[in-house]
Amino acid sequence: MKPKSIRGAIQMMLPEVEEMLSLGVSREDVFKVVSERFNIANVNVRSFDTALYRARVKRSKLEKSTNLSYRKDELEISYNPLLSKKRQTEEKKAEGNNIPNKGIIGKEFFDEINDSFDPNKFIDKY
Repeated sequence: MKPKSIRGAIQMMLPEVEEMLSLGVSREDVFKVVSERFNIANVNVRSFDTALYRARVKRSKLEKSTNLSYRKDELEISYNPLLSKKRQTEEKKAEGNNIPNKGIIGKEFFDEINDSFDPNKFIDKY
């Protein structure tokens, strides 16, 4: 189906238009090619520029929305409380098997220190 406006023509040919512009073809020449291909009359280069700008904005919005929806789905999976709690317990088990937890001091540690702890030495030192 043939587009009736320059905006529709650019939307259809956006990859080709971008490629021509990246190869160094002038906007006027690209405008002539697009308008001749779809027989669009009574349009100037300014309206071509506006239509190209709008097509690029629309494309970027579509790309952002698809990226955001993909990331949103990914985040929902990773932040699901049941799944994340299960992952946390699995990670703790894996860490517990490999490395002992040095963050918590056991009662045995304090029992050993009580025997050898002299408060006078501690006060003199600090």
